[in-house]
This record gives sequence, structure tokens and C-alpha cells, in this order.
Amino acid sequence: MPKVKLDIAGMYFSFEASVAAGACVVDVMDDVAVKTRAPGYEGPRFRYSTETIGTFLSINGIRIDHENGSAKSRQTLSDQPVARVYPDGIYRYDDDAVDFKNGLLVGTDPTKNYVLAWQYYVYDKNGVEHARKDGASRRIVSFAEKDPAKMGYVLEDGSTVVWRLVAIFYKPL
Repeated sequence: MPKVKLDIAGMYFSFEASVAAGACVVDVMDDVAVKTRAPGYEGPRFRYSTETIGTFLSINGIRIDHENGSAKSRQTLSDQPVARVYPDGIYRYDDDAVDFKNGLLVGTDPTKNYVLAWQYYVYDKNGVEHARKDGASRRIVSFAEKDPAKMGYVLEDGSTVVWRLVAIFYKPL
């Protein structure tokens, strides 16, 4: 079974999943959610929620429950050999409500000119990013997509899935 790392940027969470060959990102997410909420597990707990927009499955929230000093930065400064530890508690963020119109992502709040959206990236074991690419351009691809031709990547042993919350502008200020 391939080992794939799940990394949630800015929420101090990284965990290794075991998935079957031919897995997609949702399989990694599900494996980590089950393992981090299993009886006896004592590390940070991972949860996520989804929404369906048309036929597209999307993340709408990620939650990490940190306790016992588990919220640790992996970055250190040269004069500080120990990583910073953040307070215990629930680290959660939901993205903005979105819709697709004419194949484009748009927010449903007419007062905003951007949306905050969870976006994933897939890196191979050598750190090369592959997800959602068609040549040099990016595509919007569901994290539940199973067809490697549509995904733009294959999850292999040593791959890493990184989720980041990003602001996407769809009109000027």
C-alpha cells in the first residue's frame, strides 16, 4: 500500500496515510480522518466536511483538534533551534460559499470580490508538484476524481497532498 503524507498548511498538521493503488485525494483524507479519531490515538485529530456544487465534490471546512502541545510549527529560525508551539484547541476554517457559472468559480456573496477556498496540491516523492495540471495550465479538479488522466497525477508511495486556504479574486476591487 502506498504511503501518502497529508499536510494542512497553516494548521500545524501532517500525517501519513496508507491508501490502495489507484487512490485519490479523498481516499487519503478519509484514511487520516479514521486513524486520527481511532480509540487510543493521542495526536491531533483531523476532520473535514464537504459540499457538492453540481457534480463537483469540494471541501468546505477543515478542522484540527490540537491538544498536549501538538500544534507545532515545523519552521525554526537560526537563533531558535526549537519550533514554536501554538496553543491547544480547535483550529478550523470553512471556505466561502461558491458556485460555478459558465465554468468559472464565483462567490455567492455579492459584496465580496474574492472567495476563500481550500485548494490542494499533490507532490511526488521528489517534491515535484503535479496536481490539476494540463501541461503548464491549472484546472479545477475534484479531490474525489479517480481518473488519472483527469487528475493530472497519480498518488504513489512517497507522495504528499498539501491543502492550503487561498484567496481567489474573480473581479477587481
